Amino acid sequence: MVLLYLVLKTSNEIGGSRYFVLPDDGMISMRFARNLASGLGLVWNKGERVQGFTNPAWTLIMALLHWVGVPERLASMPMQLGSVAIDLLTAVYIWWRVSQRTGPDWGIGAAAAYLASSCAVCWAISGWETSAIALGWALALDPLLEDQPRASDAWRSLVIAGLTVLFRPDAALLLGALVLYWASTAERNERCKLILAVMIATVPALALAIFQRGYYGSWIPNTATLKRSAGLLSVFPGIEYVLVSVFRYPFNAVAIVGAIFGASRLSRRAAVLIASLAGGYLVYVVSVGGDHFEHARFLLPLLPTATVLAADALSKVRLGSDTQRKFLIRAAAVAMIGLIVFDFGDEALVDVPDQKNLNRYALLTALALRDLSAGKNPTVGIFLAGTIPYFNPSIRFHDMLGKNDLHIARTMPHSGEPGHNRWDYDYSLDKVQPDLIITSYPILKQKPSLRETGFRQTYDYYQDLYNQAQFVALYLDNQVPLRFDGEDVFIYEAYARKDGVLDAPAPAVRLDLENK
Repeated sequence: MVLLYLVLKTSNEIGGSRYFVLPDDGMISMRFARNLASGLGLVWNKGERVQGFTNPAWTLIMALLHWVGVPERLASMPMQLGSVAIDLLTAVYIWWRVSQRTGPDWGIGAAAAYLASSCAVCWAISGWETSAIALGWALALDPLLEDQPRASDAWRSLVIAGLTVLFRPDAALLLGALVLYWASTAERNERCKLILAVMIATVPALALAIFQRGYYGSWIPNTATLKRSAGLLSVFPGIEYVLVSVFRYPFNAVAIVGAIFGASRLSRRAAVLIASLAGGYLVYVVSVGGDHFEHARFLLPLLPTATVLAADALSKVRLGSDTQRKFLIRAAAVAMIGLIVFDFGDEALVDVPDQKNLNRYALLTALALRDLSAGKNPTVGIFLAGTIPYFNPSIRFHDMLGKNDLHIARTMPHSGEPGHNRWDYDYSLDKVQPDLIITSYPILKQKPSLRETGFRQTYDYYQDLYNQAQFVALYLDNQVPLRFDGEDVFIYEAYARKDGVLDAPAPAVRLDLENK
């Protein structure tokens, strides 16, 4: 019930209607899904085949919702509810597996701790594919937690790993590691069955790669090209991300450290596989520079298995006397509960209201743009490529940071977070020439600027936009107010191109949104 309440808390009532939206990157997938259901294809802009999503199976589920006619303002809610349900299934799995290994009391405690951790809560209510990936990793690795893993479990392990690739292609690391593990444990008379299992398990990954190559012209998503390693520019943010993901959240630190000790009870091959997989996966996370989002999204796939192993390790702690044991166990339990409650409280009382406000700003901007563009056919430059484009399906958008633009994704990276460190304003302003540019926070208009002195005081994609002579000449003095239903948006700014179709916008006209 608490998770359902938090889902409701992320929604907003605007103009007498309630709107549910996902955090912005999730709405990029929703735009692809909407276009697919509308017959335009799996594209972000009509006629432009660029793969700006990394969650194919989740995007297809979104497309199904649009195909059956779920209204746009409610289409995100089923994705959030589905993600919550998957998170609850993951907790049930943890309870079952820990109960099998250490007893029902430990099972209940481990499941409750996982379910209350802020990272699990955040991604459960987000409506993203993250909870599904975490469950896929947990079930694929589950046979390795048996005291004596059986070769007959290879089918279940490999097929689940293969299906997980459809939800996020980097789960191919999991599939590859499990293929090596089961190949090393198979008896001679079982190798034919294992080969068949491997062939079936790799079909989804191969089919996805072939589709991507045929439809988009690339074996990998454009977002992977955008975030691919840029040397030290990726490594340092990646290392910081991993350290923060582990030590910023109390439950994560206990689970990971406890899992190191708990793995000692596994078979040698299983322990080596899990350690190698975790290490290799974290190296991969570092190489792509981590993640723009908080709450350890890339660490979550490891947490269910880590929780099981940590509970196993903690249950085997031996102390000198019953009095000492009871005291220390109770003290540790109180401390852990306190940390998790504090962590959960921070998510529920701070992060959820912040996300609600961000959702509201993006919705107001999207609806204001719908009014501004009525009867016109603008091209809009955007930095937030999700919510605003989703609610304006007829508008062509230009992704200034390259998630949905082939040219920008292949440019040299600048400093900053991977995924937000590639832009080419000569290309965007001179060739694409958007009629309107919408920022995702106000431009800090510094004096003197680069164009005046030749030196940068700050360097990010907004300040570099301000430093462009083309932007100053064509956009800077032509700011358009963002207003809808009597509310002004100040966190974002909109600049119309001089002599563009929105150069002299007419007064906003309210549209009948319920009939859209």
